[in-house]
Amino acid sequence: MHTKLAATALVCAVALTSTATALAGQPAWERALVARSDALNRHYHLGGYAVPRTLTARTTPAWLNALEVRSRALDERYGLGRTAAAGPAAGGFDWGDAAIGAAVAAAACALLVCAAALLRGRIALRRLMRVS
Repeated sequence: MHTKLAATALVCAVALTSTATALAGQPAWERALVARSDALNRHYHLGGYAVPRTLTARTTPAWLNALEVRSRALDERYGLGRTAAAGPAAGGFDWGDAAIGAAVAAAACALLVCAAALLRGRIALRRLMRVS
């Protein structure tokens, strides 16, 4: 533990020393920019200040883990998602479904024809009433 802390302190000291010597010949605006960038990196844990993923306690929040576990359990219970039962055999054509679809389409066409005939008859009746 102490060796890691000592190594971290040594790296920081070398980095700060090299940064200070490199900044000595720079204009004030550039030194200010470097200082601001370093402070922002430290604040947002970027660059050399980034926290490795292995050190973080948990990569996903507890509520998200609970939601995923609940979703998987519900999928298994009701046969949804990956646990869903397979549909009809591949390559098999269900003629019963095709017949139902054809009957519905024919009924819709017959309904449209009847509606058009009724509308046409009403229009012709109105014309006759206007003439007489």
